[in-house]
Amino acid sequence: MQLPIPVEENFDIQACINGDQHSFGMLVKSYQERLLRLAHYLLGGWDDAEDAVQETFIKAYKRLDSYDTSRPFSSWIFRILVNTCKDKMKSAYWRKKTSLDVLYKTSSQECDTLQNLGDKNILISAFEELSSKRRQAIVLCDIEGYTTREAGQIMHCSESTVRVTLMHARRIIRKYYLEKSTL
Repeated sequence: MQLPIPVEENFDIQACINGDQHSFGMLVKSYQERLLRLAHYLLGGWDDAEDAVQETFIKAYKRLDSYDTSRPFSSWIFRILVNTCKDKMKSAYWRKKTSLDVLYKTSSQECDTLQNLGDKNILISAFEELSSKRRQAIVLCDIEGYTTREAGQIMHCSESTVRVTLMHARRIIRKYYLEKSTL
């Protein structure tokens, strides 16, 4: 037995599942900005982020029949986006191109750990030292404001795994900052 879709998403998603392209367009409009912002943080550029978001919507549209209506739509579509970004970052092109200056320039909700570090160049360098999983956790929780539970759904891991990942990421950033700022 499937649980009902959350009310705020009910009409659009159910209509999309039933093949209504107009409703899918409404979903695109409601999620596009948030997906674009996350892709921008993960990929480092607006053009690349736009490509990833477009791919995400195409994949989501093609896979609407696999969407589990007992779970939040936002977790499902953000998971598709994260996987799309991961695929892009695995290529040799992305390993050479990574530029995370966007972390400092565009963030409006940095956590205290990040906000109080001061020197943006050290912050960017520290962020670049993080693994992809740790970057995702920092971006989702500390910048985008998701709870650890929501981030766990997006990252396909438990809430406690997200908390531990955040703890390690913040520790790495703090250690890197302390080492570099005393030079």
